[in-house]
Amino acid sequence: MKLNCLGVDLIVLFVATTRAMKQRFIDRFARLNDIDRVDDQALKVQRGIKFEELINDVFTEEQTLIKRGYHTKDGSSEQVDGAIEIWNRVLLLEVKWVSSNLAASDLFAFIGKIENKFQGTLGVFISRKQLSENFIAALSRGRRQSVIVFHGKDLDLLFQPNNPPLSDYLLHCLKLFSFDNVVHYPFQDYIDTINAQKVSETSGQNGAGAFISEYLNKSVDLSAEEISEAYDTLGKQAKEEVFQYAMAYYRIVLAPHYSKRHTFAPHNYQNYFRLLDATDAEIDNTEADYFLDRLPTHVSIYGRPELTRLYLPRYEKLSIADRERFEQVLVKKLAEAYTLNDFTAVDTISAIADKLWFQLRNDTIDKLKDQYMHIASASFGVERTFNIFADKLLKDGRISSSELEDWLLDRLFRYSDAFSDKADLMYQFMLSFSNLHTYMGMDVETFRTYFTDRASDIITIT
Repeated sequence: MKLNCLGVDLIVLFVATTRAMKQRFIDRFARLNDIDRVDDQALKVQRGIKFEELINDVFTEEQTLIKRGYHTKDGSSEQVDGAIEIWNRVLLLEVKWVSSNLAASDLFAFIGKIENKFQGTLGVFISRKQLSENFIAALSRGRRQSVIVFHGKDLDLLFQPNNPPLSDYLLHCLKLFSFDNVVHYPFQDYIDTINAQKVSETSGQNGAGAFISEYLNKSVDLSAEEISEAYDTLGKQAKEEVFQYAMAYYRIVLAPHYSKRHTFAPHNYQNYFRLLDATDAEIDNTEADYFLDRLPTHVSIYGRPELTRLYLPRYEKLSIADRERFEQVLVKKLAEAYTLNDFTAVDTISAIADKLWFQLRNDTIDKLKDQYMHIASASFGVERTFNIFADKLLKDGRISSSELEDWLLDRLFRYSDAFSDKADLMYQFMLSFSNLHTYMGMDVETFRTYFTDRASDIITIT
């Protein structure tokens, strides 16, 4: 179905029904999560079985389950966790709840089960643990893709009131994956699409729809003054609907594959966000959604300055528990982005950390200091936000010289495990960390002499 959504031609693969996740399923999922608090391995093993039963019950409720978990009848004792039928296609289920990282062999074993069945059989791999990008990339590596992955955050969102059914999402994926090169489609993206459709269907009477069509989804750049003047004529509800739509679609508008297919200008969205103020009412009660969902999921988009200027001043509105959750994700995302050389994301996270620094928890700050000392020790050909920030932390005293010294001594001790010869040890140490000498108030030779003496002490001790 093709709709003109507020001036934008959209391919609507599937319109979600009004069915919502039953509260009894939400409660069962919450009880399974609570088992993490108990140190009982047998109970955790049993949890995997209960999780499989829950997923089967969800599909039963959605009237797509055709067979619960079973063993094949060919004598091979092959375990299949269930089978569903969607869009006249049979999909086998693999349901996992394990605490350790899943190996690629788990995925390939499941693909083997699928390929042993009648041609056209597909699969759904459901994992409570968030899977790595490399794991997901293996889905289409050297073979035709036949598995839809649903994992981690997808499940957290599924088992919430009023979110769309799992079977509807899978139908959307079946169609999307059939014509586009997509390996995983996050459930949040599906929710955003559905929500934006709802906004487009209900915003015609209060002026929100007309504003979106005439001032956001235009093929030409409009001035900030034009957008601001039109926006000021809207009422409170209309402004809230425009903001909801713009937040949901901003990620889509800026996506490279989307901009190639559509001609309207992202610049209009940017001007719209820039006319808003952090105190505006339409932003109220959206802080948790931004910090715990949109920003961590698409940090390079929702961490752009036009949005952080609206939300970072609202950080204190988060609950203590939500702050802790966000800061854990912030530290994790920084480490992941730096490891993967995603320097755009590292820049974005660094700009956010800089602005929030004095509001962060002490343990968060300690973890960030460790990462930025690593960054400061590396050599980059060009200045970027993240290494400028690392330099600032060391120069303005947020990372003291004594903290840096302790950190370097710890690295020296770790290096001594790999290099028992002092000359080899110091060669590798200086190769990695000599450019930190200025932050210690030393020239290179003084730095070398100082840590060579410390190396002698460590080798003597060990």
